[in-house]
Amino acid sequence: SIPKAYLRFDSLDLDVTGNKISSIDKAICESDSINNWMSGLVETFGCKAILCPVDYYLPTGKQEDDDIACEWCDVGTYGVMGALSCASDEVSDLQILAEFYLAVDGPNWSEAKGWDVMAEMETSADLTLPSYKDLEIDHCDFFGVECDDNNRVTELKLKGNSLEGFVPASLFNLAELTDLDLSGNELTFDRKNG
Repeated sequence: SIPKAYLRFDSLDLDVTGNKISSIDKAICESDSINNWMSGLVETFGCKAILCPVDYYLPTGKQEDDDIACEWCDVGTYGVMGALSCASDEVSDLQILAEFYLAVDGPNWSEAKGWDVMAEMETSADLTLPSYKDLEIDHCDFFGVECDDNNRVTELKLKGNSLEGFVPASLFNLAELTDLDLSGNELTFDRKNG
């Protein structure tokens, strides 16, 4: 939540899009003192200039233009404001793990139980091919992966497993990931892209 304590600022440019914010304190959105916020866009678009409401999205996560308003998501936004896409449009955890596997030399890992089904892939987009869809791949069964009850990745532990290469920034789009251990591998994090 964005707290009403922020009302003490006459001018504020806040970029919190794409985070797990579920509300903006009602006092903020009803205040006349925030018209200079977001470079004056709050005066025109209200709190949508800070974050699109829950179940609405824009690729920017907020309204910045008269012609491009926050759009309704039939499938929701996982209950968060400032969504960059609808829930069903988001890249799946399996797609993110496939990109990671391919980027860090997955076919040559010491232990790759479950992951090895992707050894012949050229890109993570191959998951959309019938040959892979028919496999009904369950990423929660991959070595080093733990998931919650909704099949969202919560842990990725591949310590000392012969991983090599650049860790793609997309790995940090695993929304429920809380425990990551990639130590003991030859990895570089992709600063250029995130």
